Amino acid sequence: SLADRAKTLPNVRFLAKRLTDQELADLHEAADAALLPYRRITGSGALLTAWTLGRGAVAADLPYFRELVAADPAAGELFPVGSADGLVDAVDRFLSAPVDDRHAAARRAAA
Repeated sequence: SLADRAKTLPNVRFLAKRLTDQELADLHEAADAALLPYRRITGSGALLTAWTLGRGAVAADLPYFRELVAADPAAGELFPVGSADGLVDAVDRFLSAPVDDRHAAARRAAA
């Protein structure tokens, strides 16, 4: 199971519970980016939540995310749906920008 696999990784914590608003905010504060590796989506509050909390996102290149990220490309990176290598490359590209610039872009996108 996913929980068992996560136990073998020192930098992964598996939280199998509903998060409070404060826990969600705290996790975003501790993160460099939100990862949104969806395979299909027509709408979601996850990207706007990340941006509102000042974190950019690395998201699957789906029409919904593509449209939102296009408004401020510094607030996110896209990768091919289902591509683990693409996800890694997109994370690398996203994290290559200065952290303050990424956070500011996320807040602009949320506004």
